[in-house]
Amino acid sequence: MRRFLAALIFLGTAQFGVSQELTSGRYAVIIDAGSVRPEPRGVRVVLPGNPAGSLVDVLAAKGYDVTWIEGKGLSRYETLRNMYQLASERNEGDSVVVYCGGYVVRRPAVQGGTYWLQEDGSLETLETNGVRLEEIADLFRKIPVRRKLLLLDLLFLGDAAYTLQNDAKMQMQKQSRAYPQVSLERGSLPLTELTELAERDPVAHLALALSPDAASTLGSRGLLGAAVRDAIAGEGDKDSDGVLQSTEMVEYVRNSIVRRATEVAILSTDIQLATLVPDDWSVAVAGDSVARARRERYLATLREWRDRNWISVSTELAARSVLDAWVRSLERRTPLDPKAQELWDVLQAHMEGSANDVERARSLEAQTRKRF
Repeated sequence: MRRFLAALIFLGTAQFGVSQELTSGRYAVIIDAGSVRPEPRGVRVVLPGNPAGSLVDVLAAKGYDVTWIEGKGLSRYETLRNMYQLASERNEGDSVVVYCGGYVVRRPAVQGGTYWLQEDGSLETLETNGVRLEEIADLFRKIPVRRKLLLLDLLFLGDAAYTLQNDAKMQMQKQSRAYPQVSLERGSLPLTELTELAERDPVAHLALALSPDAASTLGSRGLLGAAVRDAIAGEGDKDSDGVLQSTEMVEYVRNSIVRRATEVAILSTDIQLATLVPDDWSVAVAGDSVARARRERYLATLREWRDRNWISVSTELAARSVLDAWVRSLERRTPLDPKAQELWDVLQAHMEGSANDVERARSLEAQTRKRF
């Protein structure tokens, strides 16, 4: 334990002051581009662990206006467009949280940088379809608010090694749409580069990078998002005053990650955490329950599905009924009856599933008609 704590690399752990000011609104953008892990030679492997949905719930419950951009079909254009929009629409008094989760690969040769892989990309199209972490940091700086936080929840796949090292030949291949073959080589985790960027022009951030070995040991990814979610939900409120200060959140996240990494004996070379946050920011205050925030999210999705005639009115009403029963059971600390529990399990599986909207909606309709 002691050896691990001494060796675990916490880069750029610091805080910077911000003058006290009333906020006029709280906003969050959640982007997860890592539901499927790209591999060389076209192999794609699903690695579980995505806290995006529950992070949306807890932020919404604490008064944030949340935009959730799901990974399926996510493109470089879509990611950057949402970042530009966030930068152009906010005011100085607002509070902003941006979460970016997924896989990153470093391009260490001529066009260096660490690229965040989007769902429509591949290792071969890394430089054209990927989003560089420097781009995210630069756009985040342009958001004209004082209280803002960038969450980077990264699984670092390694360094891209190209079959052809001659850059001119590589460019010719790309112009003819014949992309060079790419393999991955193990490299050092990339947060040092991010910390250097922050030192030149401070970016308030909580960033975690895991190696594939660490993610395999954990059996999942999204460790930072899960820790932030739990902190905002109330576990990080150390003095139990109903207000989560940024300093309390950082302490909780750091302790949570160290504890989890220690439990499964992750090597210090396979994990890095970097923090730089405002030290006087009330990130969250006591608000509505997380369960009620999830209820509203589910109801909005169900209304859309019904409007598109993907589900019937009777299925929407059955789902609404079980959502109300689920919220009451949590607030009264009583169990759902077996029939309601069965329907809740079916509903939750379809709301949080990885298939597209049409497939999930029609499957929900079929199962509800058949079983309930």
